[in-house]
Amino acid sequence: LVLISARTIMVKLQMVAGSSVQQEIQAYLRERLHRAIVGADWLFLCRKKSADLVHVLTSEVERIGTATVYALLLAGDLLVTVIYVIVAAALSAGVTIMVLGAGLLLAIILREKTKALQGVGTAMSRTNQLLYGAIISHVQSLKATKAYNAELHDREVFANLSSAVSEVRNEAARKQALSSGWFESGSFLILIAAIYVSIRVFSVGPASILILLLVFARLMPRIVAAYSHYQGIVNQLPAFSAITDLERECTEASEQLDPQGQAVQLSRLVELKNVSFSYQMGMGPVIRNVSLDIRAGQTVALVGPSGSGKSTLADIVIGLLRPDAGTVAVDGIDLTTSNIFSWRAEIGYVSQDTVLSHDTLRSNLSWARREVSEEEMWRVLGLAAAEDLVRKLPNGLDTIVGDRGAFLSHGER
Repeated sequence: LVLISARTIMVKLQMVAGSSVQQEIQAYLRERLHRAIVGADWLFLCRKKSADLVHVLTSEVERIGTATVYALLLAGDLLVTVIYVIVAAALSAGVTIMVLGAGLLLAIILREKTKALQGVGTAMSRTNQLLYGAIISHVQSLKATKAYNAELHDREVFANLSSAVSEVRNEAARKQALSSGWFESGSFLILIAAIYVSIRVFSVGPASILILLLVFARLMPRIVAAYSHYQGIVNQLPAFSAITDLERECTEASEQLDPQGQAVQLSRLVELKNVSFSYQMGMGPVIRNVSLDIRAGQTVALVGPSGSGKSTLADIVIGLLRPDAGTVAVDGIDLTTSNIFSWRAEIGYVSQDTVLSHDTLRSNLSWARREVSEEEMWRVLGLAAAEDLVRKLPNGLDTIVGDRGAFLSHGER
């Protein structure tokens, strides 16, 4: 009873420790990748699909967590295997060497089948990426979908992508099962051959044969399990490539801002001189040779047709985009990587797209400045002519606004 209880406790502790390691690795990779994404240049991020970023941050990181579990199990299998091999070698070194050599040969023979799992893992990453993109796109456009009575088409598109993901995963399961089956069958054929050679060639005594049988009977399942766990790792490896590739791209596109750089505050003038900018190489500039003075306290409205560069110009003024040519200066100080961080801290920005999270009004108002007081919140609401609206809400500042402000009208947002 004591031994059974001790074993149970050890198994449970092992499970908890394994889960802890898995979660720590996932959290580390997720935070590291998130830091790289947040630090990337805005133009680089504009060229990326947000769904692809979400996919890597969630699904691919979780696959690495799965690979971590496989790696821990593989390490345990290898440790126990080494112990059994030492015992077997003490009984018959020749038989043990033969078994290990035959096992290595079997692994080489099945190498292509194992390699195929990595290809399936790559396909899994690709189909998951498409599915994540579809999920985000479909959820964000649910209102339009219902308004246009397009639910049937929406369901068909989603069902096709979901089926594609299922097919890839089933293919991975089939390939892994087939490869493991061949390895398991080969392993036990090796065991039979080892016992035969022990008796006929090495003339191992009956007692030693029985011990070898016991050792190999325990060793072979461990080797089969180790091979299965190795297959699992190989299948998840493409996720690691996806994470490292995205992190590398984001790092290469890093803004390299200096939080301790020169302070920039507007007191006189924001001056644009001959500013030009294009989003893609080889495409014409969105804005060309624009010069503009924006004086402190002055209200400036940019008027023009869609696509004329109004939003782009605003993004250049606040430092999200850097001009391909020309300069932007605040009180005579050119905006550079050494002072953009300070300049953005001075900016109040209301985008064309309302950014509201599924949280309270209080939380949304304090999103950019966590230290803001309730008095300041009410003052800002008053300036935005929204104070009366908020005071009439059931819970005031603590009212939940819904996903992207769904519980508010467009004007209220």
